[in-house]
Amino acid sequence: MSIYLRKINSAIVSIEFPKTFDRKWVELTKKLPGRRWVPERKYWTIPNENPCVEAFTNLFQDCQVTVDPHLIEQYPILLERYRLVIPMDPNELLDRLRGVLKLNGFSVRTQKAYCSHCLRLLTFLKVDIQRIEQEQVEQYLLHLLEKENSHSYVNQAISAIKYFLKEVCARHDLNYTLPRPKKEKKLPEILHPEEVLHIINALSNLKHKSLLYLAYSSGLRVGEIVRLQIRDIDSKRMVIHVRQAKVRRIAIQFFQLLL
Repeated sequence: MSIYLRKINSAIVSIEFPKTFDRKWVELTKKLPGRRWVPERKYWTIPNENPCVEAFTNLFQDCQVTVDPHLIEQYPILLERYRLVIPMDPNELLDRLRGVLKLNGFSVRTQKAYCSHCLRLLTFLKVDIQRIEQEQVEQYLLHLLEKENSHSYVNQAISAIKYFLKEVCARHDLNYTLPRPKKEKKLPEILHPEEVLHIINALSNLKHKSLLYLAYSSGLRVGEIVRLQIRDIDSKRMVIHVRQAKVRRIAIQFFQLLL
């Protein structure tokens, strides 16, 4: 088990415990000057100051600690007190990204998408994460566009890479104003109601037919439909209660029956 000491910014350092940890670590943390618990992030913070970091090293001198490389440069005492193991292995970094995304409430679908984007970045660049430069990231994004990926795909890749480098790899030295391709404007293909009915009636499975019928009538996403329960549908008021909408809030969707 390893404690992770990470530089959040010039003023704050985070102390992050693994999923399973020694409870005495919490008691030791409470003795640190300026310590603060951040419930939404599920980690402790201390001021990014020499007395606070030195107090940490004194209290946790017998523990295994993984340290942000930027802190090593700032506080040489960390090299003197610990046998440091910096997690630069791609698999470890992606596991950490997955954990941070989960802690921050990202959906499973977003977790998979972000991890896939970052894995492709690391595979393309083939360099240590601490040596990645702004120009290399932009080169990768240009590569995605040249492969004729959609602009929305590239924009998602940018969001994933920025989050990965900033929140997981602590690359605060990079400029995160990455250029984003303009959103493409495409005319949607709209089916005639008779065509929609023809597609629905072609299904023999009643369950599948009901799902498709509901999707077209209400405009709900696939993930929202599969989570619906009978109690969520008010047939008298013609209202559907979507309790796990994409933005994680209760949504009410009105719908009309096909005639």
